Amino acid sequence: MPFRAKREGQESNPVRPNRSQRFAIGVFFERAPLQAALVEIEGNGFDASAVSLLGGETTWQILFGCRPDPAPGRLSSAETPVRVSQSDGQGDLPPSDGRGAPRKIQAGSLCGPVLVSSGPLADLMTNHAAGGAEDLAARLRHWLGTRHAQALARQIDNSGMQIWVRVGDSEAESRACRVLLRYGDGDVQVHDLQEDAAAPKGAS
Repeated sequence: MPFRAKREGQESNPVRPNRSQRFAIGVFFERAPLQAALVEIEGNGFDASAVSLLGGETTWQILFGCRPDPAPGRLSSAETPVRVSQSDGQGDLPPSDGRGAPRKIQAGSLCGPVLVSSGPLADLMTNHAAGGAEDLAARLRHWLGTRHAQALARQIDNSGMQIWVRVGDSEAESRACRVLLRYGDGDVQVHDLQEDAAAPKGAS
């Protein structure tokens, strides 16, 4: 399979912005290839703490059996955890993934509130939560600009589950992209997310 990863925004300048994190991002629509990718990512030297899953609540329910915590008043909180159903053994995240239960962020999608597993993406989303209700594209636009944010949000709206792998150098980026391309649906994107959450100048 040809290497089709799309690196966005950094081709002409190899020096990364201060306090930024680079992610390779792939999308999945079925449970089996998603789990296979997670296992292979770990087997390629990535710690589970460097990997985040992002998807709409309905997608989490379909793929992993996740159900929101039913406690009254909890569902509106950006920090609300969700429980993973273990009634049939099909609701668990892959063994030894280390991510724990996903939590809601202050963003919505056509598949319901957006949930993210613990990890670097969850930390960024939590640390830079914007006031008021937003859709996912609006949240991502703080880092990526309108076009790339809308493209990623459409994947979530279409019942996709994204794997975000934090990569520290070009070699790690290549390893992550090859796994995501092998198992995922469509091209892989690579983006730098600045920790100050400032929108890129001239973003469109």
